[in-house]
Amino acid sequence: MSQPNVAISATHVSFKYPGNDYYSLNDISVTIKAGSCTGIIGPNGAGKSTFISLLCGLLIPEKGQIIYHDCAELSIEQAVKNQVALIPQEYAFYPQLTIKQNLDYFVALSERDKYKRPQIISQTLAQCALSDVAHRKAQSLSGGYKRRLNIAIALSKQPTIIFLDEPTVGIDPISRQHIIDLLLSLKKAGKTLIYTSHMLNEVEQICDEVVLLNHGQAIATSSNDNQQMFLSVEFMPSSQAITQLLPSADIVSQQEGSLEIKIKDNADLKQQLLALSQAGPLIKNLHFSQNSIDHLYFNSYRGQ
Repeated sequence: MSQPNVAISATHVSFKYPGNDYYSLNDISVTIKAGSCTGIIGPNGAGKSTFISLLCGLLIPEKGQIIYHDCAELSIEQAVKNQVALIPQEYAFYPQLTIKQNLDYFVALSERDKYKRPQIISQTLAQCALSDVAHRKAQSLSGGYKRRLNIAIALSKQPTIIFLDEPTVGIDPISRQHIIDLLLSLKKAGKTLIYTSHMLNEVEQICDEVVLLNHGQAIATSSNDNQQMFLSVEFMPSSQAITQLLPSADIVSQQEGSLEIKIKDNADLKQQLLALSQAGPLIKNLHFSQNSIDHLYFNSYRGQ
């Protein structure tokens, strides 16, 4: 039965590549909310690409189930065909064709009504700020324009669910911000986005929720609505007395060789850093985060 406000659910999903004696994904359960952006993040080899491939129907789970709730009666392959577009990290267009020729080709594959195609192409070009360069060959474009063309081809399918695999990698800051603004507008329009990136500042800007993967398992999830500040401190194990330097600190967790301080404001941050400066070489590492995602990521992968 369809669940309200749920686009995709993955339940106890596991997958093993042929020839491997270990699971690349092991018993993952994740819910993707409709009309929101969910970030799938983690270090290289965590299982992000495999998980995206399973959600897109490019791979079949060995165990578990994936459901598209708006069309649960369909196979995942048919649901993906009807609803989904994938924006890969690699360029997925024909370099010898112009931007418009690429869109002409891909729209012809997704839209049967040939009379609707010119309007779809025109809208997509405008949406991705490509109208002025529509007649330039793709191979001559800058990295930023190539990324936009990748996105335009996906949007020309008029999907409701969009997968994005590091869509801003290797481009300049202005092009990156243009793409982020575009993704925010898509989310505002009710599209469901599933987003992977190593850029945590992008994840913070775009994503409503994040799922952290590590060694094929979902080790943490978080809602991106907590803008608290934290200071994480790692110090020599023999230096437990370091806490005596921090009488006013709000220490939220403490283990042997590390502690976490919740920071109230900039004045509090300055006070704690001045106090810690007295410890000098006893401190191994300091990490300050201004959002819950950065804090969660740092602590989840500490030591890797």
